Amino acid sequence: MSYVRRWLRPAGILGFVGFCGVLVLFWLFAVDWMLKMAIERGGTAVLGARVDLDSAKLTLSPMGFRLTRIQLADPDKPMENIVELASASGRLDLEKILVGHVIVDELTGEGLRFHTPRKFSGAIERPLQPDDTLAPESKAKPDF
Repeated sequence: MSYVRRWLRPAGILGFVGFCGVLVLFWLFAVDWMLKMAIERGGTAVLGARVDLDSAKLTLSPMGFRLTRIQLADPDKPMENIVELASASGRLDLEKILVGHVIVDELTGEGLRFHTPRKFSGAIERPLQPDDTLAPESKAKPDF
């Protein structure tokens, strides 16, 4: 058996190619969708109103992102946007990402507009909180 054949076995090569194929498919089909969902859900949780994003694109070389048509709804007026941005792009610091920090080196935006109308309401459903004035007996201590 030759030296190269001893180190490069067909099963190992097939496993490596399969793993690389799964990574490529994940990058092509899932990364952009996951970035879009993370921005929309995180922004909605922080703002208290809907955050809509048409598309998000993550790039490897240079490491960065591009977001198109970002709409931040006004929590007090759900049929109006606080801010609407046509596109935004930024470059990320790869060294800091490997350590667990997200640092945006450059950020550019185009088409910034304020107080634009929305086609759909930006209100979100909030969990119902029990009203303290309606149930005073629930706070009473039980008799033993």
